[in-house]
Amino acid sequence: MTAKIASEVLQRRLSKALKLAGDTHTIEDIQRAVARGEMQCFVHGNSFVLTEIATTPRAKYLNVFLAVGDLSLMALQEDLNKFAEQSGCQWMQTLGRHGWKTVLPNYGWKPTHTLFIHKVGQNG
Repeated sequence: MTAKIASEVLQRRLSKALKLAGDTHTIEDIQRAVARGEMQCFVHGNSFVLTEIATTPRAKYLNVFLAVGDLSLMALQEDLNKFAEQSGCQWMQTLGRHGWKTVLPNYGWKPTHTLFIHKVGQNG
């Protein structure tokens, strides 16, 4: 992970974002994944985007795993696009809060699904 992400402010933002995303990873998990090349980190100002390349039997795509910061992170779209293309990805995708539905279409993103979750062991 870059030195910029090691800053206290960005670590707090990342920690909060990871919690909102379901606590699937710790900061240490992210740092190890970036160091191993399993995830990529793109930084712009006070914002950063974490990605991972997903490979399926019939497709390869860039999954935008997490975005932290403000709308300045949209300046990273060109870098993400270049990286995805150079990596042989056919598309980019992300899951995000409902508020992104008003922003992302302005940058060429198209909503295709709505994610529903159900916690195991809970009824109703």
